[in-house]
Amino acid sequence: MISIYNFADITGTTHKEAGVDEIVADALSRNLEAIVVISSGNFSEAIQDEIDRKQAPLVLYTLIGEQPKTVQEIRIPQKQILRTKKERLDLVRSAGINLRIDDYTDFIPQEYGRYAEGILSSDPKYVICPVGSGKLWLSIVRKVEELGLQTRVIGITPRNKNGIYYEHFLADRSWNLSSVADKLTAPYTHLSAEVLSKSSRHPILEVSERQLKRAYRTSRKYTECEPSGAAAFIYLDQRFRTELGIKDEDEVTLVSTGIGYKRLRKEIQTESKVRTAGVLGTILTSLVAILTAGSLLIGQAQQEVENRETAAHYYQQTSMKGPMRYVAGIHEKSVFQLNQDEMGEAFMLWGMETDGLDFVSHSKDPRKLAMYEDFAMRCKKYHGCQGLVNWD
Repeated sequence: MISIYNFADITGTTHKEAGVDEIVADALSRNLEAIVVISSGNFSEAIQDEIDRKQAPLVLYTLIGEQPKTVQEIRIPQKQILRTKKERLDLVRSAGINLRIDDYTDFIPQEYGRYAEGILSSDPKYVICPVGSGKLWLSIVRKVEELGLQTRVIGITPRNKNGIYYEHFLADRSWNLSSVADKLTAPYTHLSAEVLSKSSRHPILEVSERQLKRAYRTSRKYTECEPSGAAAFIYLDQRFRTELGIKDEDEVTLVSTGIGYKRLRKEIQTESKVRTAGVLGTILTSLVAILTAGSLLIGQAQQEVENRETAAHYYQQTSMKGPMRYVAGIHEKSVFQLNQDEMGEAFMLWGMETDGLDFVSHSKDPRKLAMYEDFAMRCKKYHGCQGLVNWD
């Protein structure tokens, strides 16, 4: 019997949202001025959202392996692996940043343990889980040991692209971290030794790009997740089960780590072009109606936004974060201080495609049209029309 534990149903996006409140609270309790993490996207975005939600006096710096898009992104020198907190902080300070700052890349939230209990609640014989840094996988294994369960936790990671098997990564002299499961790639994780110490019972399996792509295609029949979050669906390949000796009658929990905000917007665009009769196509079709006919949805939303609690509720919806941040920037206020009219503007922007003014090109309101144009151009300037995301 198969069950699916999908973080998108719990956090609204990915497992990276779990425990970020602990990070921000810890930083505030220590009177820090800034936080630094290594992140490929979801982790840093989740932390920034929590900083915004709390209106905390913290600056987030993200260490990345590509060209920075903002002053808060710092590029890791090519082929350099930052193994320790000191190395990461030294890189930040070398960029001229002299704040009270600490690194939270290796922080494992206590909340991961609570989610692990949920994953193990049915006492499955197997749990199949994607592995990036190893934090979630290890949290599940620790909970198995704490509860005295017989469950085996099997991790899935891209072949030669993850520091769990550090020697495999070093053997690939191309230094190529590209993978369809891009959130699972990393040249180094400080958890590798502990993870491998558990591997006799709880193995980490390296799989091919072809297998990861097939798992993603399969996953979309069952749930909404991004390719990195779909790695566990490799289990549905009969050859995979046969090699591991898993029987069809065994109880198995597949962990989907969810879908990130940027990926969600990209998939909406793709789906709207090739499958307008599908779920996402239906969403976009509905949004066309919103923008061309003054939908009842907007009117209702404007009436409902009466206080900060309601604004906070909408901000938790991944597709509303970009528009709300943009509108808040225009009016020079927090996203949680937007009034009814401003939330109405955010809802209108919510329905606009990221690559132009297709839905609003015939607007008769010059002020709104100018706002739509600026919104679209910011998307093009900062994100190459890949999604309505942060423009901090």
